[in-house]
Amino acid sequence: MLAAALDLVAGLEPIGSLAFGASWVGAGIVGACTAALACQLTSSTRTCTGITLAIFGAWNVLRAAGDIGPDGLGWLSPLGWGTRLDAWGDTRWWVLGLYLILAAALAVAAERLRARRDLAAGIFADRPGPARGELHSIPALVWRLNRVALAWWLAASVVFGGLFGSIAPHLGGLFDSAAGRAALEALGGKGKVEESMLAALLAVMAALFSAYALHTVVAAGHEELDGRTPVVLAAHGSRAAVFGTQVMLAFAGSALLALGYAAGCAVGYGAQVRGIGHQLAVLVPAALAHVPAIWVVAALGLVVWTVRPALTWLGWAFLAAFVMLSDLGRALKLPEWVLQLSPFEHVVKVPVQPVSWAGEFGLSAVAAALLVFAWSRYRTRDVG
Repeated sequence: MLAAALDLVAGLEPIGSLAFGASWVGAGIVGACTAALACQLTSSTRTCTGITLAIFGAWNVLRAAGDIGPDGLGWLSPLGWGTRLDAWGDTRWWVLGLYLILAAALAVAAERLRARRDLAAGIFADRPGPARGELHSIPALVWRLNRVALAWWLAASVVFGGLFGSIAPHLGGLFDSAAGRAALEALGGKGKVEESMLAALLAVMAALFSAYALHTVVAAGHEELDGRTPVVLAAHGSRAAVFGTQVMLAFAGSALLALGYAAGCAVGYGAQVRGIGHQLAVLVPAALAHVPAIWVVAALGLVVWTVRPALTWLGWAFLAAFVMLSDLGRALKLPEWVLQLSPFEHVVKVPVQPVSWAGEFGLSAVAAALLVFAWSRYRTRDVG
């Protein structure tokens, strides 16, 4: 109910704040039950996570489609029910019951599958590997383990970019009233509103791409805790290869996701406004401006992994804290120095504002320093 408490602090109406917070609780319960169901399908944590993320990706697509198209599509997604609750208007309290119904259905399905599957196995049996090993290097092994997840993340980034880009040109319709037109003029016109929306969405996507980078680092921690990394090192004897490959996967992978999102957004937006080529020239640099901040989050995750693999979950705590500072810090009137602890606060609102090269180089330097520390720790500590 933290969302409800923050709404109250911001001065919003109590009953609506309570309803809005309850919708977040409902979405969280549905998410937990979805993960419980996915975990019955496979014995692999990595695959379970991928299935859960794919389901949430589909729900996000349905919600976005319902927001710009037929409203019925939004009702098919639990992520769209919160906006249709109308918390601060004529509140539809019955919508909250939908969360409970869906959560109960998912929980029952998960329990039925749990009763049917073998212990320590999933409904879908693990596929055996090739009779003869074909992976002769650590980079090839890490790529084999992560290529499917990266492909899904990249596909989702392109799709979401296209959806959000196609929505932007239609924002002018939200300002048909006299007050709306005045607000539109204050913002600098329709184009300025569209750019502001694209900048805000880029900030949201940067947090998601940080989650991808952390996911790869957490997976590396699990590989070590499960005893597989020591076996690989015994066969190949190169800590530099293990660490370097993990850095490349987190850093290059997150940058690739940013480029994929920018490309999709440029197609969706540019097909309607000033052409795809022009929007690529604007949105690609805007997306890349967020990459150094993403790298700082990834580097923090790598530091935790190299210090103590069992605590890699702290990377998620860092990301949650940074997002909370960026989204709610000013509403809570926190000191400026506290807000500046978030790397996302050092990225300007591109493309509304020009890129701040000082901020980009500063974040890159912080990420590099964290990597140096992480490597100094990894090359000297016991592995496994």
